[in-house]
Amino acid sequence: MKTLVAIPALDMVKTDFMTCLLAMKGVKSIWVEVGSLVHMARNNLVLKAIDGGYDYICFIDSDMVFGPDLLQRLEADAEKGYDFVTALNFRRALPTSPVIGKKMTWQKNPDGSVTHEIVEYSDYPRDQLFEIESCGMAACIIKVEALERIVNEMKCAPFEPLQQIGEDYSCCWRLRQLGVKLYCDSSIKTGHIGSYTITEQTYLLHKQKQWENQQS
Repeated sequence: MKTLVAIPALDMVKTDFMTCLLAMKGVKSIWVEVGSLVHMARNNLVLKAIDGGYDYICFIDSDMVFGPDLLQRLEADAEKGYDFVTALNFRRALPTSPVIGKKMTWQKNPDGSVTHEIVEYSDYPRDQLFEIESCGMAACIIKVEALERIVNEMKCAPFEPLQQIGEDYSCCWRLRQLGVKLYCDSSIKTGHIGSYTITEQTYLLHKQKQWENQQS
């Protein structure tokens, strides 16, 4: 398996992220794409993966923390035949939530307006591999052939933002239009660096407080 570790970044990366990256096992190829427009950075990284003949691309955002086995575990899921697997990632601002969608629709209407809906997977299966319809791509692995299909069959860049949704959700929508199934492996956990690091524990504690407030 030939995997490109692809890192979209602004003008700098977080120290904690670099510590995790240097400790990550199984890395053979890394490319950092610096730019203020994340969708362009991601599209350029996809081109690197296609031109380099890579089988998979593993996106890792430069404000994440993760275990040293992140790549190996994502690759292990890919080797089972899954074309797209994301780790369990969370928004970095409170009230935080998992960046995975149980349901996602997007449609351009005849008058040019857009109808869309994203239902987040707040009650996701714990420590399991399960199908999703959308996600943020802070830490995920994608089969390069699936992204190449977007370029060749849909005649557009995979991460070009659709109206009213971000570049990562736009790519998810395109993949699903082509019949590619998306999965989350919630046993692979990351942290999102904000003013403090958002982890699964942060989310569960926040959810517990919400429940307690509703009971009082």
